[in-house]
Amino acid sequence: MNKHLVTLLKLLFVAGLMWFVFSGIAFEDRLVYRDKKGDELEVVATKTIEIVGSWQADPIIYRTATDATERSQALGTQTDGRVLEVEPGFLTYWRNLDPWLFALGAFCYFLTVLIAGTRWWWLLRVNGTDVSLFETLRFTWIGVFFNSVMPGATGGDLIKAIYIMKRCPGHRVQVLVSVAVDRVLGLASLALLGAIVVLFALDRFTDVAIGIWGVILGVGLIGMFAFSRRLRELIRLKALLERLPAKISNILKLVDQAVFFYRDHKGVIVFSLLAGVLNHVVSVLCVVSGYCGASRRRGSKTQHLKIRQHFPLGVGFHLVQNRTGGPEARPR
Repeated sequence: MNKHLVTLLKLLFVAGLMWFVFSGIAFEDRLVYRDKKGDELEVVATKTIEIVGSWQADPIIYRTATDATERSQALGTQTDGRVLEVEPGFLTYWRNLDPWLFALGAFCYFLTVLIAGTRWWWLLRVNGTDVSLFETLRFTWIGVFFNSVMPGATGGDLIKAIYIMKRCPGHRVQVLVSVAVDRVLGLASLALLGAIVVLFALDRFTDVAIGIWGVILGVGLIGMFAFSRRLRELIRLKALLERLPAKISNILKLVDQAVFFYRDHKGVIVFSLLAGVLNHVVSVLCVVSGYCGASRRRGSKTQHLKIRQHFPLGVGFHLVQNRTGGPEARPR
C-alpha cells in the first residue's frame, strides 16, 4: 500500500478518535431532573442553562439562552418528588479550578504514567530486549490514550502489546507476557494498598475488604501455580501441554517459559509491586487534588476533611473494578 495513503489513513483515524473524545465533553451547563425508577434514579428531564457565579452554590443562580434574567433554584428533592442536580459544563469547571491544585493533579498524573512505564521497562529489560525507556514511555502513553477512548480498561494493554510485539520480533512471546505480568503486578499492588487502607475502616467496609483480600488470594494462587515446580509437577503441566495439538502446544510452552522466567527474578517482582503501590498512592493524590481543586468553594473545612478521608478508599475500589473489567464509575 502507498506510504502516503497509509499516513493519511492514520491521521484520519487519529482525527476520528479525537472527535470521539471531544464529542463526549459537555460544554454547556445543565439542570438535570431525576426520578426514582425502582432502586435507581433516572434522568427524566434536562434544561440547558448558564451558571452565574459558582456552580457549587445552593441555591444555584443561572440564566437561560432566551432570557438574561438571573434566576435562583434550590437543588435536591423538589416538591414533585424529583431530584434536581446541576451538571456544569467544561468551561464552567475550568473557570472554577484552583490553578495550583490543578497543576499538582496534572503533575501527579504525569508521575503515574512515568512510574508505570518504568515498571514495564524493567520487565522488558530483564527479558533481554533493547527497548529504551523513552520507547516504553511512548507505548505507555499510547496505551493510556486508548484506555480513555475505548470501552473497558484493557484496550490500552492490547494496543501496547501490538506495538511492543512489532518492535521486538525476536521476543514476541516474552514481551507479550510482560504486558500481562505488568497488569497482574499492578492489580496485586493495588490490592495490597487497598488491604492496608481498608483496615482503618473495617467495620464500615467489610464487603470491600472481603473483595480486596479475595483478589490478593487469587493473585497469590496464580503466582504459586506459575512459579512452584512442585505444583506444576503435581498437576502434570508438561503432560497436559503435550496432549494438545502441536501448534497450540508450542505456543503455550513458550508462554509458560516466559512466565516461569520471572521465578528467577524475584527482585524485579518486588520492585514492580513497590512501584505499583507508589503509583496508586500518587494516583489517589492526583484525583484528590483534582477534586479539591474543582471544589475549592464548596462546603466547610469539615466536609473537605471527610472527602480526603474517604476518597482514597473509593478510588481504590474504583480502580479494582477497572482492573478486573468491572463497570467504570465515570464522573457525571
